[in-house]
Amino acid sequence: MSEVEDLYRWLGVRFAMLETPSARARRVGRYWETTHADVHGVTRDLGEPKSVEVRVAHELDDDTLVDVVTVRDDTGGASPIHHMWTALINYQLALAGKRGGPPWGAGPPPPQYVDRLDANNPPEATGVRTVSVDGHDMPNWVYLAVPDMATGESLAACGGRLGASLVMIVGPEPAVTAAHLRMWPLPALRSAG
Repeated sequence: MSEVEDLYRWLGVRFAMLETPSARARRVGRYWETTHADVHGVTRDLGEPKSVEVRVAHELDDDTLVDVVTVRDDTGGASPIHHMWTALINYQLALAGKRGGPPWGAGPPPPQYVDRLDANNPPEATGVRTVSVDGHDMPNWVYLAVPDMATGESLAACGGRLGASLVMIVGPEPAVTAAHLRMWPLPALRSAG
């Protein structure tokens, strides 16, 4: 089992892939928290990182880049909208890096750039979409769309709960609205007997 598959398994879903057999995929982000234990009423840091989010980039045949993000559902108490907003920001920063660097140059983003991110990423869902997962429609997945600050192209995040995790697809709006997810390994066929 690969590292990415193992991370997805821990997060509560099987390994998520887009329904594009020739797509190239690589892990581009992983966020974790340190485990804690309550020992006689005292919380102790065990120092063992546990993944709470995994982001895998899929390069499609037309050079479109789409991310599949899985977040453990109970992490931090944050809402799905917050996670999708964060995923859209990370996606825009990744695009900036692919284009040769962030638009502000080197170092951390200046306050005015953060203000633009806040303005471009809505605090509430802009609608719902149905996404196919292993051939089954997942109705009422939350949907956000924002303009890419560099090109004005419409970017979107579509996500919902799947198993014990929140799963999101992030990328150019046409690719996100047309995306189908397949989970790997595929469920075993049950014998009729």
